[in-house]
Amino acid sequence: TNKKSRAGKLAVCTAALSGAYIYAIMPRVVHKPDKSAFQTRFFAHRGLHKNGTALPENSLPAIRKAVEEGYGIEFDIQVTRDGVPVVFHDFTLRRMCGQKGRVCDYTLQQLRRFRLLDCGEPIPTFKEALEAVDGRVPLIIEMKVEYFDLRICRAADQLLRDYRGVYCIESF
Repeated sequence: TNKKSRAGKLAVCTAALSGAYIYAIMPRVVHKPDKSAFQTRFFAHRGLHKNGTALPENSLPAIRKAVEEGYGIEFDIQVTRDGVPVVFHDFTLRRMCGQKGRVCDYTLQQLRRFRLLDCGEPIPTFKEALEAVDGRVPLIIEMKVEYFDLRICRAADQLLRDYRGVYCIESF
């Protein structure tokens, strides 16, 4: 009887933990957010860009071009040394700006000296990107976090509180 009692308790505990796990990982079953804006259009990855032209990836012109053409936009954001969220994919500046170091090594003022693929466009801030889109197309925003620096989460949240457009946040 003692073995049966323990087996019963173990079964109840296992069922409770399994239920809690399933509840934690399942998407909302009730009051699901409206996903139609993300299912009914194409998305321009890093803006509607063409590297090697005046429309480099993650630039304000590429973002504006995507809006003009009616594409949703996916872009990455990360935080500068002084805590400003900027639109930039790579952790390092080498490929896009030909510079040493990472985005998080520089202040916004320092980053403003660099140009995207020598086309004259600076690295845009997240605020500038949101203003350029102005809610006209949906956004998929990937928060890039390096070395557990979660300042990007608070900084992006602050800017998105007043944003009236549709957006989705993702992060790895």
